[in-house]
Amino acid sequence: MTKDSRNLKLKPITRRDGGSRMYCGPAALCAITHNPYEDVRTAINQYRGRKLTTGVLGLSSVELRGAMRILDVNHSQTKYPMDNPKTGRPPTLAAFLKNRKDDEMTRPLVIQLTGHYVVVKGRKFIDNHTIEPVFIRKAPHRRRRVVRYWIIG
Repeated sequence: MTKDSRNLKLKPITRRDGGSRMYCGPAALCAITHNPYEDVRTAINQYRGRKLTTGVLGLSSVELRGAMRILDVNHSQTKYPMDNPKTGRPPTLAAFLKNRKDDEMTRPLVIQLTGHYVVVKGRKFIDNHTIEPVFIRKAPHRRRRVVRYWIIG
């Protein structure tokens, strides 16, 4: 991705084959690359060294970063959110989004929650459940814990 990520807009996730089920890892990459779901799935399978027609059910953070490199997505080093001093646990998505820094507000973030990937930019949220960008206050998964995140661009 050569353009400045501050100008990147989250767009709806598209499919060419009209399939019914999309998984969160490829959907998150679709949201930041604007590539169709099938192209992202192919890049993930290319990184995995598998046939290009197989589905992508689960995606590790290593595979996500490998697919980002294949898709030419510039991203910063993995960051881990600070644990909540009261509970000793990572913050929920709602708490994490409330306490973002300036750079994290203006650039897209791929966020790994417990068992799920989402993308956030500014006040917009997208994942495989919403398919289109929605406002954060209407986003699902706000009570899941943030495992790690990547700043795009």
